[in-house]
Amino acid sequence: MPGAGCGSGVDPGVAGAAGATGAAGAQGNGSSGDVTISADGLRVAFESSATNVVPEDTDNTNDILTRDLTANTTSLVSRADGAAGAPGDGSSTDASISADGRIVAFETIATNLGSASTIGSQNSVIAVRRLTDATTTLASRADGAAGARLTPA
Repeated sequence: MPGAGCGSGVDPGVAGAAGATGAAGAQGNGSSGDVTISADGLRVAFESSATNVVPEDTDNTNDILTRDLTANTTSLVSRADGAAGAPGDGSSTDASISADGRIVAFETIATNLGSASTIGSQNSVIAVRRLTDATTTLASRADGAAGARLTPA
C-alpha cells in the first residue's frame, strides 16, 4: 500500500515533521504542506519553502524533504544524485512516499536532478529519489534507460 497523502496545506497533526534535525529541531521558517506518510508511519515526506530545516537548502523555492520520525532527522530529497547531491535548482512539489518509506516521487521543474533532467524550460517532470542509494531519476520519460523526456502536446 503506498504512502497515505494528507492533502495540501499544513497538517497540524504532523506539524513537527517540518523541524530541523533532532528531536527538538527548529520549526521551519517557511510554509510546509502536501504531507504523505509511509505505511509503517516511520517516515514523512512533504514540501517546504523553509530555508532553515536542512543546511543545504538556502533558497525560498519549494523543496521535498523527508522526516525520519524514529531517528529525528530531516533530509533533502529534491537533489541531484549522491548523498551530497546539489539541491534542485527549481521548485519541487507533490511528494508521494512508498509504503516502506524508501522511495519518494515528486513533481519538479528543477533542471539539475539527474543526467536526463536537463529540461531547460518551465515544464514539470516527475522525479524519483531512492533514499537507500541516494539516486534521483527522471520517471516521466519514454521507454529505455536513456528515453527521451516526455513533453506536453
